[in-house]
Amino acid sequence: MNYFDVKGRTLDLGRTDPRKQARLERFLSTYLHGNTTWVHVRGSRVGPDDDGEIEENGIDKRRMAPLPAWLLDALTQMTLKVPFPGTRQHDLIKSLTMNNIQMEFSMPTMTPLVSGDAIAMLQLPPEMRIAVDVLTISPDVFLYLDEDSLAPFARLKPPRPCRAHTTRDSDAPDGMFKVAAKIVKAPFKVLSEADFEKFLDRVMNKKDAVVYLEGTADAVIDSDLGAALTVRDLPFKGQIHTKGMDGMQHPGPKVTSLELVKGYQDALRVQTNLVLFNPSDISMHLGKVTFQLLYQEYAIGNATLDALSLAPGDNAFVAEGHLFHQDDAPTLLDFISSFLTGDNANLTISGANGTDSPYLLPLLNQLSFLVPIPPLDKPPLLQKVQMNLLSSTTIAWLENPFGAIDLSILVINATANYRDKHIGTMFANFSDGGRGWEGPVVIPGSDNSVGDDDGGTPLPALSVATPRIPVMLAATPDLEAIAKALGGKLDIDVNSFVHIQVDQFALNNLRYDRKNITAIVRKAF
Repeated sequence: MNYFDVKGRTLDLGRTDPRKQARLERFLSTYLHGNTTWVHVRGSRVGPDDDGEIEENGIDKRRMAPLPAWLLDALTQMTLKVPFPGTRQHDLIKSLTMNNIQMEFSMPTMTPLVSGDAIAMLQLPPEMRIAVDVLTISPDVFLYLDEDSLAPFARLKPPRPCRAHTTRDSDAPDGMFKVAAKIVKAPFKVLSEADFEKFLDRVMNKKDAVVYLEGTADAVIDSDLGAALTVRDLPFKGQIHTKGMDGMQHPGPKVTSLELVKGYQDALRVQTNLVLFNPSDISMHLGKVTFQLLYQEYAIGNATLDALSLAPGDNAFVAEGHLFHQDDAPTLLDFISSFLTGDNANLTISGANGTDSPYLLPLLNQLSFLVPIPPLDKPPLLQKVQMNLLSSTTIAWLENPFGAIDLSILVINATANYRDKHIGTMFANFSDGGRGWEGPVVIPGSDNSVGDDDGGTPLPALSVATPRIPVMLAATPDLEAIAKALGGKLDIDVNSFVHIQVDQFALNNLRYDRKNITAIVRKAF
C-alpha cells in the first residue's frame, strides 16, 4: 500500500460555464454533508503553484519540472477514480433563532405570514481554512411545539432567497461566524391546527413561549472556492424564545374616551379611543377584528378595528362601533345612565366570533377584558333649576352632554329632595300637544348651538331652558328651608326618568340622577 500527500488548488471557473459551477456546488454540498464524492484524478503538466501556462519565455516548463517530460506525458494520459471523503463535522449551522417576529393574519388568503430577523451561527470544518461570506439563505423551517414533539405543527418557507449579512467576532472560535437575514412575509403553513392553537395560546396568555426549529437551508456564498456558489440542504436545529403577551392583563386594555357620534332608529354609533399594551416582543397583525361590548353580562353593542396591529408596548386605536337595545332588557339604558352620571360604567370587551380568520377564531373566543369607561368630559345634562312658588312650576336649564349630536327631551318625570326630605315632583310630556306643549325640548349639538364669533371660532354650547313645568309639592315639604332660600338658592338632589331621543335613537325611561344641583327659589309666577 502506497500513501501520498497531495496538495492543490481549485481553478477559477468564472460564471461563464454554469455546468462547471453546478459540479463544484454539488461537490461542496456533498462534502459539507459528510458524504464521500468520487473524483477523477488525472496528471497535469503544471503544478498547483503554476499559473497554468506550459511555456514561459519560450521555454517549455515541463523541462523545468522535477519529473521527466515522458513521465509527465504519461501521467496526463492516466485517470484514477478516487474517493473524496466528506467532513466529519456535519452541523455547519450550529444554531438558528429569530428576533423581531411579526405575525400577520390579515391576508385575504387567510394564510398567516411571518417576518423577522433570522440569526444563525455557522462553524466551518477545521480543515476548511477559507473565508466565507453568505450572500443569501433559503431556509425551509419546520416548527415543533415541544422539544420531543413527533411532528411539526407548521412550516415556514420564504418564497424567495433572503439577503444575508456575515459578521465575525474576534472572540469567536476559529471558523465560526454569524449570519443575519431578514425574512419578509413568508407563508406560515399550518400543519396541525390543534398544536397551532396551543402555540397561539402560549404566545397570547403566557409570560414566555418557546418553539423548536428543525429543517434545511440553501446558502449562496462567496469564498476562495468561487463566487456565488450555492450550498444546498444544510441541516439545522434551533429554538425561538419569546416573551408572551401574558393575557394582555398587566396592564389591561384602557378606554380613554367614549363618544356618541350618531343616532339611528336601531342603534347609536359610537367612537372610542382604546389603548392596548403588548408586553411581548412579537408583533401581531390580526386584521379586521370586531369586539362585543357587554354590560352586566348582556351584549349592548360592538366595536370594530379594521386593522388591529399589536406592536410591543402601547398601541393606541380609534374604534368605531354601535350600541343597541337587547330584547327588552334595560341594560343599555342602565349603561347610558351610569355613563351620564359618572357612576362606574365598566364594559366587558369580548373577542368572541370577532374574526374571519379560522386560525385566530379559537384564540379570540377566549379573549375577554373588563374595562372601566371614563365619565363624560362634557357638561352634565341638568345644569340648574328654578322653583316658582306662586305658580308651583319649575324651569330646568339643560345642556347637551353628547357634543355634536342633537338631543331631544320628550318626557321628564323627576322628584326633588333636600337633605333626604322630599320636596316635590314634576312631570312633563312635551310631545303631548293637547296639554299646550309645543313639542320636545331640542338641545342642539355643540357644533350647531350658537354659531361662531367674529373670528369664526365656534362658541361654547349654551343652556336651553324648558317651558314652565308643573310641580306637585310634597305633603309635608321642608317649608322652613324653602322660605329661608326664597330669593336665593338651595342645593337639592334630583332623581328622574326621562325619555330622550339622540338623533333618531330613542332612550325611553332613562334614569338620570344628580346630587347637589343648584335650585333658584323665586316667589314669582
